[in-house]
Amino acid sequence: MGNNRNLAFWVVLFLMIVVLFNVFSSGSGGMQSREVSYSEFVANVENGSIDAVTLDGEKV
Repeated sequence: MGNNRNLAFWVVLFLMIVVLFNVFSSGSGGMQSREVSYSEFVANVENGSIDAVTLDGEKV
């Protein structure tokens, strides 16, 4: 029984470390962000230069 509890402890600890690493390493996700006007945004969408859009509350 003691070995199972010990193994469970290490598994939980490992998973917590992995989760924390993912949270802190994905801060910017390697993507650049900058503020643009709506007309510039629409032009970029129409010419296909937008790869992804992130919604943050009322911000796009």
